[in-house]
Amino acid sequence: MFRAGDDVRIDEVVTDDVYAAGGIVTFETEVVGDVVSAGGELRFQGDIEEDLTAAGGTITVIGAVGDDVRLA
Repeated sequence: MFRAGDDVRIDEVVTDDVYAAGGIVTFETEVVGDVVSAGGELRFQGDIEEDLTAAGGTITVIGAVGDDVRLA
């Protein structure tokens, strides 16, 4: 799944990898694959089963991450 824009919101369960970029990127769901994301403000509120790679001004991770986490 690829998403980009000023305000990106992902709120449906994703059963594959996710690539998302934007001013504000919000994950409010479970992701079964990897997540790669960049933006000004990143919020991860659901569980990520695999890796999380993210770069942003503000990064908030509330859910569990099943494998590696790389943040910048």
